[in-house]
Amino acid sequence: MGTTLASFGGLNPGPNMPITVRMRFSSVHRARVDEKHHGAQLGVGLIASCSALVLATVWFLPTTSNGRSIALAFLGVGMVISVALSKLPWERLPVRALLIFPALGIVGITISGLLNTGITPAYTGFFTIAIFFIASTQSERVTLASISIALPCWVVCQGGLTATVGVKMPVTVGVWVLIGSTLARRAARSNALTDELIRAAATDPLTGLASRGELDRLLGLVEEGDAVVLIDLDEFKALNDVRGHQAGDDALAAFGTIVREVLRAGDVAVRYGGDEILLVLTRAGSAGADATLERLCARWSGVDHPTFSAGVAVCHHSTPTETLRRADRALYVAKQRGRNGWSHAEQVGATGHLKVVQ
Repeated sequence: MGTTLASFGGLNPGPNMPITVRMRFSSVHRARVDEKHHGAQLGVGLIASCSALVLATVWFLPTTSNGRSIALAFLGVGMVISVALSKLPWERLPVRALLIFPALGIVGITISGLLNTGITPAYTGFFTIAIFFIASTQSERVTLASISIALPCWVVCQGGLTATVGVKMPVTVGVWVLIGSTLARRAARSNALTDELIRAAATDPLTGLASRGELDRLLGLVEEGDAVVLIDLDEFKALNDVRGHQAGDDALAAFGTIVREVLRAGDVAVRYGGDEILLVLTRAGSAGADATLERLCARWSGVDHPTFSAGVAVCHHSTPTETLRRADRALYVAKQRGRNGWSHAEQVGATGHLKVVQ
């Protein structure tokens, strides 16, 4: 797959990353799941199409009734198995599991050839279709390895290694390698580009944190005990007005860098608004949020940039959205109290009133 979930903005890689488990439905993962489901559907479609072709043409081939019966039996079994395979939970299976579809076709036609039905030489073109499917869903290395396995099966289906088959073999292998390498490399480049585009869309280019578009998904991961912290740079508008927008951008970029450095493995940071940063601190509680903000304050205090204020809310028997709303209210109080500090919000009773603690 080439891209780890830890590469997204605001997520620090480390040995203990509970958030990566909770982020398994990230954009890249969802894209890969979609690809696997599409691959399974394509596999069923190819088997269905090939089966329909055999069903329509097997009657015209020079073979016995018994041979036709065997071919039709394989078709029926293959279709039932392929449809059943399409119902599997592909999101939990490795992409190599898709090899079951070409393997099903190759094994079926090879067994039919071993039974001497006199039919399989007419359908050896199915091997090329199988290579096409493998190259479209697997790496180049797996595709080339599959060709080496498919070749002896192709020889069996041709009726054995005769002089004619020997002459056809180099051309057939050459076509397979050309198709396999070209499609597999193109698919790899396409996947890399897709991953890069998804990563770019999920990352704010100025701060290097997760973008606002990731907010709903990340809030959906908030659990009991997680701390939600909303940070705002103090007098940021004045900075832009006095020193220019470039100075404001420089301050945000520097702040984003320090935020990424002070977060623990598993914490997440999102650029919430113009100069607002949202932190999701995994199982941090109030004490963990204080520790994080103290580290951030210590690193930021030596920089010639505006101070910051923050509001902290811990998720306790409330929805992530309610927790964020409480953090926003706590931030407002911190601003009202003179800035350059943070306040905690506590939910009291069912009414959700705020108790602000300095």
